[in-house]
Amino acid sequence: MAAATVRLFLLLPLCLSLTIVSATATVPGPELIRETCMHTKSHHDLCVAVLSSDPKSNTSDVRGLLEIALKLTTENLTKTADFVADFLDEADKKSTEPGLQQCLAYCEDEYIDAVDQLTNAAAALESKVYKDVEKWVAVAITDVKACQQECRDIPGDKRGLTKKNSDIDRLCSITLSINKILL
Repeated sequence: MAAATVRLFLLLPLCLSLTIVSATATVPGPELIRETCMHTKSHHDLCVAVLSSDPKSNTSDVRGLLEIALKLTTENLTKTADFVADFLDEADKKSTEPGLQQCLAYCEDEYIDAVDQLTNAAAALESKVYKDVEKWVAVAITDVKACQQECRDIPGDKRGLTKKNSDIDRLCSITLSINKILL
């Protein structure tokens, strides 16, 4: 009996300290957003702004914040894919410079692939396979960078495609940084 009591008193502080550490590490809200975004280094302010834009972020743990980041990245990427498709249609109708048409056609293919990759990343997140989330988001970044590379020397108005590519690259980087916390 005495041995059991001694063991209980030895284990009780350990259990309480683990509970306190666990609770403080996952308390949802603005502080968790700031702490999570510290892992994004140069994109800290963008990370805070992006995550804070979703009301669910105030009640989310790190996994929930990752889900929000991935969802917003996918939405942004999908809008850019639509922009590229519309721009290509317009360029085809106007018989725009062939180099621009080729650039846009290439980007359209890359963006379709990137959307698929982020869909795969969402499925991996749902299954809590964070290594696969990392893999699929990294492939999406590669697709966006390939578009950027293909179009970099094309003269003329690209209607902000370079900025859109850069924005998506930063959002994907934020998503990867949050995912690394869970690896």
